[in-house]
Amino acid sequence: MWRILALWLTLCLALQTPAAAQTFAEDFDRLLKSGRIDAAEQAAADRLDTVPGDAQAQFALGAAQFLGAVEGLGRGLYRLGLIAEPADDSLIAQLPILRLPVPPNSHPQPMTPEALRAILLDFGSELARAEKTLAAVPPGPVELPIEAGEIRLDFAGTGSPATMRTFSTLWAGISGLEPEDLGSIRFDEGDVPWLRGYAHLLEAVTDLVLAHDFDRSVDLTFQDLFPSSSLASAPLREAAQQQRLIVAAIGADCEMPEWYYDRVYGTGSGDFTPEEKERIESAWACQSAMTALWSASVGDLVAFAHLLDWPVVEPARMVSARQHLLDMIALSRQSWALVLAETDDDREWLPSPRQIGPFSNMRVTDQTLAAWNDFLDEAEAVLNGTLLIPHWRFPSDQGLNIRRMFEEPRRFDLVLLLTGSGAIPYIEKGALAPDSTMEGAVRVLDGGPLAYFFWFN
Repeated sequence: MWRILALWLTLCLALQTPAAAQTFAEDFDRLLKSGRIDAAEQAAADRLDTVPGDAQAQFALGAAQFLGAVEGLGRGLYRLGLIAEPADDSLIAQLPILRLPVPPNSHPQPMTPEALRAILLDFGSELARAEKTLAAVPPGPVELPIEAGEIRLDFAGTGSPATMRTFSTLWAGISGLEPEDLGSIRFDEGDVPWLRGYAHLLEAVTDLVLAHDFDRSVDLTFQDLFPSSSLASAPLREAAQQQRLIVAAIGADCEMPEWYYDRVYGTGSGDFTPEEKERIESAWACQSAMTALWSASVGDLVAFAHLLDWPVVEPARMVSARQHLLDMIALSRQSWALVLAETDDDREWLPSPRQIGPFSNMRVTDQTLAAWNDFLDEAEAVLNGTLLIPHWRFPSDQGLNIRRMFEEPRRFDLVLLLTGSGAIPYIEKGALAPDSTMEGAVRVLDGGPLAYFFWFN
């Protein structure tokens, strides 16, 4: 009787599992689309308490923690008053970590390098937690359907849909791709190592920054990104504001009218009425102001490059960053091996050449994957020091040992590194990384190599 009862209970559980999994996935998706990342994480944790070892719930928990890490980074930058789309197309704003589409904050906290460091520390810790959770996903099939583009991140922490940002907007802002309707994505076992790899990539970037003292760079060039803060460069923002007021006041009249060019270069008549002269003077003033603002943006970027003279304050993080990059490479290979073994074609995030992916302007072909694998092989060899990076100041049989740059870090001075003297401690004889690998990757990745790199990690 006891055996019969046990068998009956087992059969009941087995019959209930698909329906329960579908219900969980639907609830999880609904929470993500409503911007309740914390609640989605708790739902996944509760599911694991009920069904220990459930691969779907374990993956969902790691995914929610990963999204929570990104949301936490955005909330930190929001608190400091980051302007996600600063005026004048600031070139410094193109740094990936500063491209999060956070909403405006009318009452920000003071922005300081120390505050930014604290945010990055929290971001790294949350990424590590998510990666550990994802590493515990049991091997084998896993399925997690999500309306990925409709995931909402509450960067303001208000719970209001008006200040939330969708994943599509986030992805477009970081990758440079145009937002598009991703629809329902059926994440599967191939996407587990992909997300783990992404966590390692972001941890590597975070460690690389935190390993150095970047205070002067922030204090002297971030004035337009955090306009409410009293950085040392704040007077530059105030000076630029005068130019912005000119542009805003003139508005649509900023373009020189066609009749001006026709009369000057066509008929040769330079006679203008007082009203026409006023219109021309306004256009010139506006264009001069716009030129000044663009020049200021370029100047800030030059200043930032000049200030990339960062002392090493935590050398252990450089070692950690290199390991994260190696782990990312290994996980990328593992991910694509699983993708290529798939026989279905069901709303794929990472598609094989025989499947359809989510991006209409980027296809994955056999040539795409061959170029990507070549890139991974070369990147791994460079990180391990078996291939050296050529430097224009040194003979063709010498190059930079990148592994030693991570393991024996010195003050990072970009200008001295590029011009040669900063490279001297790491120059040695050996085989050089060929230029052909990167050139082949750029040629094959027809949607734009940077976009593919953001997608593939």
